[in-house]
Amino acid sequence: MPEPHHRPISVETNDRGVIRASAALRLVRRPQAEALCGGIRDSAAALDTPRLLMDMRALSRATPAAGLYALRQMRTFPVDRIALVGANPFMRAFAAVVLRVGRFPRHRFFDTEAAALEWLAEQGPGGGTAPR
Repeated sequence: MPEPHHRPISVETNDRGVIRASAALRLVRRPQAEALCGGIRDSAAALDTPRLLMDMRALSRATPAAGLYALRQMRTFPVDRIALVGANPFMRAFAAVVLRVGRFPRHRFFDTEAAALEWLAEQGPGGGTAPR
């Protein structure tokens, strides 16, 4: 079985309740965006306080329909925090607007996964999590 980071669509949960979602595709289309978002929802349903690390590099190479779908879904994910990694400037601006309009307050953008994981691991509101 390929490593999670090498599968075309990957949604994995670590032992700290962080869901890592990525799409290693040349171009993300609507069906792949739907699969990615469905995997995030399924993973979040198994956790008390799920937190999401979303690799935005693939969504920077998405069709408009796939990008809009994923960003709209992101604001409705049943997660406590979203760390967005690797977004280009356009995707950062667009995602920030979608998440603010959707009143999703706990999101931040990061250049590295290490920094994103550190923020997601913080205790306090939205800190620790445990599997359900």
